[in-house]
Amino acid sequence: MSALPHSTSLVGEMADEVAACLADYDLIPPGAKIGVALSGGLDSWAVAALLAELVAAGRIDAHLTALHVELGHPGSQDRLQALLEGCRAASVPLVVHHSTIGPESVADGGKRPCFLCARRRRQALYELADSLEITHIATGHHRDDVLASFLLNLLENREISTLMPAQPVFDGRFVLIRPLYALPKDRLAKLHRQQEFPVQPSGCPIDGATRRSELASWLEEIEESRPGTKDALFQALHRAKPDFLPRRR
Repeated sequence: MSALPHSTSLVGEMADEVAACLADYDLIPPGAKIGVALSGGLDSWAVAALLAELVAAGRIDAHLTALHVELGHPGSQDRLQALLEGCRAASVPLVVHHSTIGPESVADGGKRPCFLCARRRRQALYELADSLEITHIATGHHRDDVLASFLLNLLENREISTLMPAQPVFDGRFVLIRPLYALPKDRLAKLHRQQEFPVQPSGCPIDGATRRSELASWLEEIEESRPGTKDALFQALHRAKPDFLPRRR
């Protein structure tokens, strides 16, 4: 049984890759109630579809619910319609929280609109998950996001850290999981072209113009000139040697 509209060899390969990621990082225990954070963008559709594929095939024992925090940017009705149709096709229930977080975060030319929006969006997502007794929240973060976060923390926060494959939040009330953790962005783009996910623009006026977006583009430029760079960086994150890093007294 397939949860995706087109059952192809690529679907099988990527389902295997996600299953391997789930096993490598021990992300989903049997019977988990998973809330998939579905923004309507490519990455969130990919994680929702591939998890639904694994559930439909009986490869993981979990209950999926798509969670959408509508931020209130222009185009909300089109996004909501696309979400409803896509979730219906994948047989995944959808729960929506309506808000005006987006416009409020970018109002008055605030200096940190992305930080403010992300914090309030996470709070709304956690409250929604809590009301549904969700145990795990799955996001669409992939390998390129992990690397961009590493560079962002290195250059902006002056620390060596990045996104984790699993992270307990609210004293373990939920576990935030990233099933696409080891998958490169271009693989997800290929899946989207094949499956035609109902992706809709976010409506955010500063989408694609952030420091994170700048670093992601920088990574792409380096990868183009030195193929294999992104894979090398990702592998390096798993081979940290604290004894060879300086420490102050």
